[in-house]
Amino acid sequence: MLNTTSIKTIIMIVFGTALVAILSLFAISLLSKKTSSSPTTSYTQTDTQKPKVELPENFVDTGISKLKDTITRDFIVKNIGEKTLQLRNINSSCGCTSAKIISGDQETKEYGMSKRSLEVVNIAPGAEATIRVIYRPFTMPVYGVIIREVYIDTNDPDFSKIILRMKANITK
Repeated sequence: MLNTTSIKTIIMIVFGTALVAILSLFAISLLSKKTSSSPTTSYTQTDTQKPKVELPENFVDTGISKLKDTITRDFIVKNIGEKTLQLRNINSSCGCTSAKIISGDQETKEYGMSKRSLEVVNIAPGAEATIRVIYRPFTMPVYGVIIREVYIDTNDPDFSKIILRMKANITK
């Protein structure tokens, strides 16, 4: 038979567990709102008005660098379409490589393989942005010729993924 103290203890445990569950759900709800990406607009290839990526260069050979160096190169992407171009989901081929986008007064954080972006960068028709690729060989030491890649999704139906390649020859 349960005494009054046992019943009170059971009620407190049940109440405490319920309170923790409710607070956990509330915290998850708040975090998901903070990290959600901006809405993106999609287009089809048959749309007459749509964003259009112009990427004059997607490969750069940086030459010889030392393992301790940080190699940074800028790529320009221009929107030559009639609608806003959206860049999102920055990712990379290696944890040693990251990228950020600079457009007007907006600059994203650095993102790469270990930290994918949730930010969306809007580029107006006729405008351009800089994609800054950063390679830090010392974080994943490899010697010799390497090629690292950065991937960025777009809402251009004809150019849905930008792939930027950086080549380097790493020495001691």
